[in-house]
Amino acid sequence: MARSVAFARLAFLTLWLLVVVAVLAIDLGGFPLLDPDEGRNAEVGREMALTNDYVMPRLDALPYLDKPIVYFAAEAAAMEVLGPTETAAAIAGVSVHAGHRGVCLLVRAAAVAKNEAMIAAIATLATP
Repeated sequence: MARSVAFARLAFLTLWLLVVVAVLAIDLGGFPLLDPDEGRNAEVGREMALTNDYVMPRLDALPYLDKPIVYFAAEAAAMEVLGPTETAAAIAGVSVHAGHRGVCLLVRAAAVAKNEAMIAAIATLATP
């Protein structure tokens, strides 16, 4: 009996986690790149996709190491698939955000109960 209740609670929390991820993905390309850094980072990803140089991010042909290379590589991969659009630039940020929360969830689940870890992941993923 207790096992089925625990499974139902975990399934419920998993559903909530998927709802939060879906809400983050709704109208992803509907907003322009507002912050100057967003446009600059999108340009670095666009140049990386254009030159196929996934080792060194560049801005105006100069090395640009403001963020981790993996972020720019994710942006460039999204731009190669979707084209150089605002949606492609935003998808990289959301996927890195969700991936970071996933790692936090795994670490927390190893330390404490899975239900508490899932609640923590939902709460942090829902915050901007």
